Amino acid sequence: ESEMEPEPESEMEPEAEPEPEPEMEPEPEPEGAQKQTLYGPEFQILTPPLFVGYLNGMSSLIRNGVADSCEPSKGLGTTTYVRENGNYKYVCPQGSLTWREAGTVNETVEELNVLLTGGRLTPVAKEVVKNAYVNAQPGNALKAAQQAVVMTAEFNTLGAPLPQPGVRPPLPPDHIGKKPYKAFVVLFMSGGADTWNMLVPQGCSLYDEYRGIRTDLSMNTNELLAVTSPGQVCRNYGVHQNFPFLKGLYDRGEAAFVTNVGNLVEPTTKTTFKSGARRCFNLFS
Repeated sequence: ESEMEPEPESEMEPEAEPEPEPEMEPEPEPEGAQKQTLYGPEFQILTPPLFVGYLNGMSSLIRNGVADSCEPSKGLGTTTYVRENGNYKYVCPQGSLTWREAGTVNETVEELNVLLTGGRLTPVAKEVVKNAYVNAQPGNALKAAQQAVVMTAEFNTLGAPLPQPGVRPPLPPDHIGKKPYKAFVVLFMSGGADTWNMLVPQGCSLYDEYRGIRTDLSMNTNELLAVTSPGQVCRNYGVHQNFPFLKGLYDRGEAAFVTNVGNLVEPTTKTTFKSGARRCFNLFS
């Protein structure tokens, strides 16, 4: 099961048409379809967040029913208000699947096949559903089988499944030469990070300036992890004590700090900002 936050919306119903990305064509195309000049708008549901949300929603409906607004830990439901004596009253719609099996395992699988796919499950899919039923925890056999059915191609498509006999051949091994992996990681502090206290100059006039401006918000030397950087205005700096892993990366030459980079055209204070100081385009966008 996926541990992602349940997101039952499939974005396929007419009342919730997804907003297209600016670079997308009105008719989304699955990869490889251009040669056949075929279009498949329904493939939008295969967008990973929507697809995982759909599977989570179906799984939650089978396991927990509808109760999201009353019990936030159970992830499918709706918020409803009704008007009573001139006042709006909060109502929590609740429900669950009530169909129960009556018969052998094979009879139960066949009934699910008819009810959920119109009898279109392939023999392989039936075997998967049957194994889910047999191997489930006591009391959860039917729910396990239902979850197996809703994840089959037959449940999620129309028409004859047209299965191909045999087992899909394995992909040939990848003979691309291996090489060491290296990634470039950028920590983008999207607000809320006091970067002035992440990297602090030490043992020079900049530290005195920093103490004078930050006053009681400044960091003491014993609260910082010392690093050195020859060739800078200050040779010694301090990394915030809560970032020992970052200091370790810097000491090993695997991380670097780029300072004095931000959305400022010129030195700006609160007063000059309000009085019309020059600003970057699209600031706060």
